[in-house]
Amino acid sequence: MKGTCNTILLTISILLLPQSAFETSLTANWIMQVDVKTDKDSYVAGEPIYFTATLTNAGNSAAYIAKRFFEREGGIAGFGVTVEQLTGKKSGMGCAAAGDRFDLHESRSPKQILQEDFLRLPPGAIVGYQFRYKGCVVAHPGKYQVVATYCACDLNTGRVRSIDEYANQIVTGELHSKPWAFSVRRGTSEGG
Repeated sequence: MKGTCNTILLTISILLLPQSAFETSLTANWIMQVDVKTDKDSYVAGEPIYFTATLTNAGNSAAYIAKRFFEREGGIAGFGVTVEQLTGKKSGMGCAAAGDRFDLHESRSPKQILQEDFLRLPPGAIVGYQFRYKGCVVAHPGKYQVVATYCACDLNTGRVRSIDEYANQIVTGELHSKPWAFSVRRGTSEGG
């Protein structure tokens, strides 16, 4: 009878341990921060607007991101921005953009992909992208806000996450910045 009780307690302990171990293994081992800003706080209507989007490793351990951290497209990791007009006459135009990357047969091993296509970001490291706004939302004077999104959506992310020792160090998902405000005022820009 004594042996039966020990067996039952042992079975219960085994059933409880994997659940807590499973939850711990899903915790990411990285903290990333996305920021966006314009090169100025105020623009004359028609003046070029430049954004700088950054991704900072704000954690205490290294993390890996795809080396393609410029403009985001389908299957390619990187930054995208969303501009929203808060006040003023709306542009009245619809905006659309598209891009894609095809998933070709990958013959490289996950470790080779990690070494060749991913960048190790130590704590405090920053990657960024500066670009000129080419959207259609900013057409008239008013107040605007921009939010940057970093998408860790490279087609090979799942492959490198299959390496157990690096799984929790690979940045995944979509990360968003806080909104950044800027304004556009009436007038003419230089040369315009």
